[in-house]
Amino acid sequence: MNVETPALQTVLPSGHDKNLLAILPASRASRIRKLAGRVVFGIGSVVEWICGALTLTVTLAVLSVIPILNLLSLGYLLEASGRVARTRRLRAGFVGVRKAAVFAQGVVLDLDHRHLMSCDDQGGVGSIGVIALP
Repeated sequence: MNVETPALQTVLPSGHDKNLLAILPASRASRIRKLAGRVVFGIGSVVEWICGALTLTVTLAVLSVIPILNLLSLGYLLEASGRVARTRRLRAGFVGVRKAAVFAQGVVLDLDHRHLMSCDDQGGVGSIGVIALP
């Protein structure tokens, strides 16, 4: 029983030569661009997460010093430790890191906006506390 299998052929619809590029695989250059985009996106994501973790740490440290607001810090730490205990995964304890990064970006942009608005016409800096050299 010798059964021959027919060879597979690529069939292109007639009159659609313009769509030939859509059928062909992606070129090497587009693959490199996609890879570079993924690398840049990954680096940006890591930087955003680190900024969020630092912001969350500083915010919790400031809240822990203020008499009534220290209960917010305690509640956050209890919630984070409870999540780690329930799921047995350390990454479950980092609650709100991305939101803290968004908060930090807003603060930085607001400070930059205030800095630009405080510059006077001579190119000096107003009351923001930065020394401008002549």
